Amino acid sequence: MKIGICDWGIGGLGLVKAMQDREVAGDIVYFSDAGYTPYGKVDEALLRKRWNQVKGFLRGQGAEQIVVACNALSTVVENEKKVITVGNAVKSIIKEYSRSRLAILGGFRTIESKIYDFGFKGHTGWVAQPLSALVERGVLEGPEVIEEVHRIINQIGQVEVIVLACTHYPALMPVLKELYPDTKFIDPTERLLSDVTELSIQHGELTCYTTGNTTQMMASTQKAWGMVLHKVSQIELTLQ
Repeated sequence: MKIGICDWGIGGLGLVKAMQDREVAGDIVYFSDAGYTPYGKVDEALLRKRWNQVKGFLRGQGAEQIVVACNALSTVVENEKKVITVGNAVKSIIKEYSRSRLAILGGFRTIESKIYDFGFKGHTGWVAQPLSALVERGVLEGPEVIEEVHRIINQIGQVEVIVLACTHYPALMPVLKELYPDTKFIDPTERLLSDVTELSIQHGELTCYTTGNTTQMMASTQKAWGMVLHKVSQIELTLQ
């Protein structure tokens, strides 16, 4: 089965890496929309249109199943057949930790949509931009990263668990754990992986497309996930 995986940028390649590491990666078509406005800054109506276009592109590439590896995009994806979203993985984690003091870090659209707001006492959502932009640029350590991480997390207060509701953020896990060793950071990729691995149990080919800069994508992917992308094709998707 060919699987299509989409994200605004390189965040979803963390899922691809996890699939490859566990030798459950079949044929995958990966789509990065980095040449488009960050999904977290797109209004709901336009983002729905963009989703339909991205979905159509992946179906056109032969994807029988689509994985939405973007929390912001998950806010406009309904319960569609043959579509798995990282949003559902995050929801299951939040419910599991319903009795914990928990913070959810995500982009503007993810947090403002209240997609993960179940009214649990002690749960809060926080916008963590520009962390995803740093990862997309391949900036994973150094003063800029440390300053932004401190700025974002220090305002949260005392929590036991922080859920990373953006697939870019786990690339910063070494820094997060070093700066806040007493906090449990959860990467929803593992939960999402359990859903995806039911679809694929064999080795296959990875084909990558982006609306953004191919050179930047390849360089940042190697820094963030330790993956070497031998080829990325640049495409344009124009809303009709």
